[in-house]
Amino acid sequence: MNKQIYLAQKFILVYLLSLSTILFGKPKLEYWNELNYISAISDNKEKIKALKNLLFKYEKESPSGDSLTAKIYHILGRTYWYDNELDFGVYFTKKSIEINQKKSEQSKAADLANSYYNLSKIYSEKNDFRTSLEYLDKCIYISKKYKEKYYLVSTSFSAKANLYLQLGDYERCIQMADLGIYHAKIDKNNVNISINFLEKAQGELGIGRGKKALISFENAISIIKLTNDKILEANNYSLFAEYQLKIGKPTEALKYFKKAFEIFHSKNDQNQLVDKYGCFQSLSDIGYAYKQLNQYKNALLFYEKATEFATSGYEIARIFNNIGEVQKKLQNHEKAFNYFQMALIETPIGFKNNNIFSNPSPKMFKYSTNKEYLLSIFIDKANCWVDYYKFKNDKYKLNNAIKTFELASNLIDYMRNDHLGNESKYFWRNKTRPVYEAAIETCFLLKDYQKAFYFFEKSRSVLLNDKLNEIGANQKLSIVDQQKENDLQRKIMELNTQIEGEKDEKRKEIKNTELLDLQEAQAQFVKSLEEKNPAYYAMKYDTNVATLTNAQQYLKTNFKGKPATLVEYFVGDSATYALVISANKVALKKLNFNPKLASQFLELSSKSIQTKTELNTFLSSSKGLYDQIIKPLSIAKGHLIISQDGVFLPFEALSIAEKNAQYLINDYAISYTYSAQILLKNKSETTFAPNRNFIGFAPVNFQKLASLMGSKKSISNINSHYILGKNLIEKEANKNAFLAQASKYQIVQLYTHAVADSNDTEPSIYFADSSLKVSELSAENHFKTNLLVLSACKTGVGKLAKGEGVLSLARGFSMVGIPSTITSLWSVEDIDTYTVTELFYKYLNKGFAKDEALQKAKIEFMQNQQNAMPNQWAGLVLVGESSQLNPSKYLQYFIGIFALIIVAIIIYRKRMTLKLPFQF
Repeated sequence: MNKQIYLAQKFILVYLLSLSTILFGKPKLEYWNELNYISAISDNKEKIKALKNLLFKYEKESPSGDSLTAKIYHILGRTYWYDNELDFGVYFTKKSIEINQKKSEQSKAADLANSYYNLSKIYSEKNDFRTSLEYLDKCIYISKKYKEKYYLVSTSFSAKANLYLQLGDYERCIQMADLGIYHAKIDKNNVNISINFLEKAQGELGIGRGKKALISFENAISIIKLTNDKILEANNYSLFAEYQLKIGKPTEALKYFKKAFEIFHSKNDQNQLVDKYGCFQSLSDIGYAYKQLNQYKNALLFYEKATEFATSGYEIARIFNNIGEVQKKLQNHEKAFNYFQMALIETPIGFKNNNIFSNPSPKMFKYSTNKEYLLSIFIDKANCWVDYYKFKNDKYKLNNAIKTFELASNLIDYMRNDHLGNESKYFWRNKTRPVYEAAIETCFLLKDYQKAFYFFEKSRSVLLNDKLNEIGANQKLSIVDQQKENDLQRKIMELNTQIEGEKDEKRKEIKNTELLDLQEAQAQFVKSLEEKNPAYYAMKYDTNVATLTNAQQYLKTNFKGKPATLVEYFVGDSATYALVISANKVALKKLNFNPKLASQFLELSSKSIQTKTELNTFLSSSKGLYDQIIKPLSIAKGHLIISQDGVFLPFEALSIAEKNAQYLINDYAISYTYSAQILLKNKSETTFAPNRNFIGFAPVNFQKLASLMGSKKSISNINSHYILGKNLIEKEANKNAFLAQASKYQIVQLYTHAVADSNDTEPSIYFADSSLKVSELSAENHFKTNLLVLSACKTGVGKLAKGEGVLSLARGFSMVGIPSTITSLWSVEDIDTYTVTELFYKYLNKGFAKDEALQKAKIEFMQNQQNAMPNQWAGLVLVGESSQLNPSKYLQYFIGIFALIIVAIIIYRKRMTLKLPFQF
């Protein structure tokens, strides 16, 4: 540029600035320069003072508020946040947002992204994770629109992943981290790629996916090397050490925790610690590793060191709780209780009572974050009371344990509501199972049957109960909202199907991202429903359980003539318990149960026994198991309802004798239930028209599967019991026909194939054209059906989820509200299945209760089949409500009217006969 032109331009600029100062005061450019100078001040207190002075001066000249005012507010909010003045941080950041929301310019709208991000971080530090997540969503929405802010998209997803990690929703943590990785790759932001990989690794470690976590570590470290970021390197060491702990190598873990601490504890250019929280975390982890090695003195030493770096109540609480646990190990119980109490006081929930006999009320921790920390305090304190009882033999201490276990159970309910992902829910059901075992043991020692029933119920199938609550809650929604929720769920299922069939990895990655976005949209929609509809929220999150009195009243009123007994089993790591409930009596028994014998019995029950030796082996295991789990309970003959725990066993095939088969089915009409709560809740009162009493599905021929030729005749035989029954056979028995029609009928019969196993294969049932997965049922409308008969292989088989039971196809149908299901536990011979099923309907239509109808069907089958083995008849079991089906009122009216018409015709004819002339 020509020097003369440059000097002329400079002169004009200076002239204009001087003129603007004369006319309007100090020019805005000077204020911006002053703001830039203030922003560089390192001392927060000094910076806040300077910012307030600048704001005071500027607002005198520009009182309406503009972009400079918004920027000053934004920096003030951020500085207060850094200075741990969180309320002021929120106030000034919101003032900045308020101004920028009124501006239409692109740059101002883009600035909202930074303010929303800061606000989310402040609320996170205030332990208000839900509000923090809301602001992160707003940040993502804005940041996606502007290229210069796009880096905040992956930053926000890593922050969301971390929040879900702290909430214990590991599945959502992984999903958010995957979205963060995807957007960071688009932005070519290596730092954010590595951060999201580290968050993903923590989620995978939390949920027990050790091998996948290792892959995420390796991905993170390969990128960290490119960034040369020491903090990221230290975090990776910490996470890798956690992995070593997970696989049982505490000595190896110590090495990596100490490496991480060295980096966190190093100084930066201003001679300040690189990462104070990192120091706390590393020292705490080192203490934990020493505790795992039973080196308690070293553990206490490092726990004490960690307190020097703690910055929040939860961090201090965590350390106090860990110290309390070590003191318990050293049998210093009173010291342990004091530390547990200090831990409860330090958690920011408003509890301040230092009396070791007192605990917070459930209201205090309902909205708390870091519930996992709080839960660990309750569990450790409760277990300490039990341990102290064993040390001092004072039952008063057990009462304190029961009260604390109840609080832990309440907290688990709240945690479950925080978790959106099913896998996270199942993970926590498994992880919290020892709580219920310890609580039941305490009830056994106290002979407290009321509380025992409560903990038994809380230990089983609560996720199924939650699903049934959700079905009821959906009735509180408008038709529009119900439809929208169903549409979102259906789109998710369709996208899942597309992903399964996609072979191109890039397209698969794009579809996975679409799926995560869709799942996030669904979560936001459901949250909006909960906020605007209190009745929906209350019913959906109802965590109350039935009482022992409710259960006994059910047995008294629903079973007349024969005694009825409900038995609930709990199979723990150290003991097995049975709660035996009849209309007038309750007993809690500790059993000598051998799980290996149960597995042997189940395997032998399902196989075709050909030799005398095999029969003797079977009878030996059958009698042995009977002696362990039934005989000690002294159950009166009659109706027997069993709530199992673990693998599903056919109790009807247990033999009371070893030398000859004397099966339990001869003495008991047996049914099974997921829990007493579900049994009491799931009784349907729907009335059906005569043409909606029965519908049968028999595809006969399948794609790539064997034909079931006998099913066509068998379903016709069954249908003959129903005047207006309906059969869909061959091509008519397709998936869409089932989904469209089955839910409207009282009884649904299915003759088909099914697939399930004990691993991760999702249970499916086959129709003429395609298969139906369990997950597809949830998007459909609530089933009115009273009874579903699944005459197919392994419909009662599936992955075992501790605390929830077998995740079978039958359970899937229970989740859509069907109260009674007949299902199969193994592959069964077609002819035997047809025969037993037809006999069941024979007795059902004679007016017998469902359990008695199935009992009589099996007994008659054995009488007609010489040397019939359990594999032929015991696999079909009744799960759910077992009482007699209510006859259709419409059918009764129809029969009554028809009878009146017949009577009228007879009378009319008699009268007409009397009036006829006499004839020879």
